[in-house]
Amino acid sequence: MTKKILYLICTCVCMGTAMNTYSQISVREARPTTEQNEPSNNAFDGSTNLISVRIGEHPIGYSKYIGQQLFFLPRARNYTPRWTSSDTIRPITFLFTEPSRMVMPRRQTTLVEQSTQLYMACGNETCRDSVENRFFTILDIRGRTSLRGSSFKRLEDFGERETASFLEFKLRNESNGNILFWRVATSGTSASLNFERGDRNPLRRHYLSHTNRSSNSNMPFLLVSYFEKQRQLFLNQNFVVRDENEIRRLDRGTFRLMDMTRMIDINTGDTVRLDPGEMWTCVDVTLMDSEYQYYFTPFLIFRNEDREIRFRFESRDINDFFMLEAEHLERVAVEEERRRERKQAEEERMRLAEEGRVAAEEERVRLRNEHIRRWGSDLGNTIADGGVRIGMTKEMAIAAWGEPTRINRTTTRHGRREQWVYGGRNNLYFENGILTAIQN
Repeated sequence: MTKKILYLICTCVCMGTAMNTYSQISVREARPTTEQNEPSNNAFDGSTNLISVRIGEHPIGYSKYIGQQLFFLPRARNYTPRWTSSDTIRPITFLFTEPSRMVMPRRQTTLVEQSTQLYMACGNETCRDSVENRFFTILDIRGRTSLRGSSFKRLEDFGERETASFLEFKLRNESNGNILFWRVATSGTSASLNFERGDRNPLRRHYLSHTNRSSNSNMPFLLVSYFEKQRQLFLNQNFVVRDENEIRRLDRGTFRLMDMTRMIDINTGDTVRLDPGEMWTCVDVTLMDSEYQYYFTPFLIFRNEDREIRFRFESRDINDFFMLEAEHLERVAVEEERRRERKQAEEERMRLAEEGRVAAEEERVRLRNEHIRRWGSDLGNTIADGGVRIGMTKEMAIAAWGEPTRINRTTTRHGRREQWVYGGRNNLYFENGILTAIQN
């Protein structure tokens, strides 16, 4: 009896712990759409969603996801197929009960992939209910160099120049402990390229994108740590709408600006225009139903007074539209400091200009007085005003007009003549050191 009681207590404690671990999901209703649940966090920094490694990077880069949790996104109820009516329910043909195996059939010389069973007969509602809204832990990742004709191998076994075109994730369904295998192409393979070119085949093949835009690659999973990272970064933060010119510059076009003028209030359905400088608060980070995506989509919910809008952070960079209030205040402070510095620089320029003007005026008065002292009031004032007269000496001419640019000298039996050349066809003519002619 005591053993049974201890067993029941342990069972309840374990169930309570599991519920606390996997209950980080919020549900939100909006007029055109509905929003849903979310996962918890991990040791992974969560800076990106589940994405493909960069071109030229070794497949070992995928190992960072081992130990992370995935959340299988629920199917959107408001999704409207744009390609074919058969797109309403997509069969889940990418989850299997056992890993891929390569075999050599009789009378053949190449390996072929042995067919493996779909996880819980995926494609029917039983399978869908067992995976949607569920958390999965990544236990291991293997890859192969091509979609067909090669075996999956450990990531560390890839050569230096080899790339993984196809991946197989070993997952544990945390709701029932089942082990399953998810096979997915990476960005750049024929499967992903065909999808991007509009080939909507019945298998609804998806792939790992090079960016966080997993909704564009038809991805059914969301990395839990990435979602939680967005909550940590944005929830309850105040955001300021960027200037229209800045949005154009960040986008190198006008598409984002047009998008900003067509935001929809999720409560009333009215069009909302976001004016530059407006303050919006992120009140929720959640999954919402969308008529444009087959799976529920991650959204940031922004509120400004009685208006609420949603922003799909997975497919756009929020920094292209908004800046955090702290950044805005820093910009205001920096701009205020720049204005203060510009004002101080202008005041300093004006002060120096005034000092220069005063010094120049004092110098002119000093020279005028000096000229009057040496040559009398009449000639002194003429020279101070920059004038010349017949009969002046060379010293007086230099005091009035300054040094000439060139001097042409002529010596005759009657004496010595000089032509002082100034700019602008202004010339002075001297005979024996006395000014005899003026040309201007």
